[in-house]
Parts: sequence; structure tokens; C-alpha cells
Amino acid sequence: MGEQPVLPQHPSTHLELRDLTPDDGPVLDAVVADLSPYSRYLRFHTGMPRLPATVRRGLLCLDGRDRIAIVAAVATAVGDQPVGIAHLARTSPGRAEVAIVVVEGWRRAGAGRRLLAELALRARSLGIDELTGIVLPENLAMIGLIRHLSPAARFRLDARVLEVRCPLDERAVEVVTHLSRATAPARG
Repeated sequence: MGEQPVLPQHPSTHLELRDLTPDDGPVLDAVVADLSPYSRYLRFHTGMPRLPATVRRGLLCLDGRDRIAIVAAVATAVGDQPVGIAHLARTSPGRAEVAIVVVEGWRRAGAGRRLLAELALRARSLGIDELTGIVLPENLAMIGLIRHLSPAARFRLDARVLEVRCPLDERAVEVVTHLSRATAPARG
């Protein structure tokens, strides 16, 4: 396998977002491969070196309504390089579980914030008014991101994980809309 391109530390304004499709297995694999064992543990709650086939299939089982995913990518000299993925899975009417992962070189550069903002806008357009998730207590970046999106987010410790409920109320929609406008790439 050839050498991986070094990802530049660009602000999130250089990211392009698009829907992940069921045919994007290589994109999903590339993102997971670019995670450290600790990052895989934070996202998948295990440090597995690669996704088991059943988990991979589940993450690519997308229908555009009840199960969607968005990929963030940056253009490099060798082509688009995926730097993060956000998943949404409807769990009941008006509620969906979300999960976000961002590769090492793009953490704290706005990629997660941009992915979550876009996912929240998409969720609202699908009639979803509450996002849920399971977060490890040590995942301070994700907890901060959720709190930034919605100060009304509620966290409940259950065993070793935090169960999160984040209403997409008017305040959250205002924050998401602002984030989307502030971080959208300039069109020439």
C-alpha cells in the first residue's frame, strides 16, 4: 500500500460535505483506518483495528430518510480525502441517534461541528426534533460539541456511558443555522 497523503490543517471552510452512499465502503474504511486506537475506542467503544463486517454493513445501510450519513472531505493532490463521517438513524418518530467521527488531523478544526450542524439541519427537515446518542464520559470533545449545539442537552450516566438527549429546539436550530452559514465554503 502506498504512503498516505499528509492532511493539511485547514479550517473547516475547506471541507466539502456530501451524503455517504451504500457504495462508499472505501470511504468508511479510509476514515476508520485514519483513527488511532483511542479514537476508535471513543467512537465504537472498542479499540478494534477495523470494523467487523456486520458493523460496516450497518453503517452503509442508508436509505436517505431513516438512515443517513454525511462525509466531510478535503481536496488533496491525490484526490478527495475523507476526514469525518456523521451518521443518523431514526429510532422512533421524531427521534434519531447520531454518531460522529473525525480523523486525527482534523480534530478541533471545526469538522465535527460542521458535520453535526449539517446532520441537525437534515434531521429537522426529516421531522426529527430530538437527537440521541451514547457517549463515553471521557469523550470531552463530543460532550462539548453537544453542549455547544444545545444548552438544553441532557446527559444521564448509565453504567459506563452517558446517554445523551439533545432537543432540536429553536435555540439549537439558531445555533445550527449560524454554524452552517459560518463554516460553509465560499462559492466562487
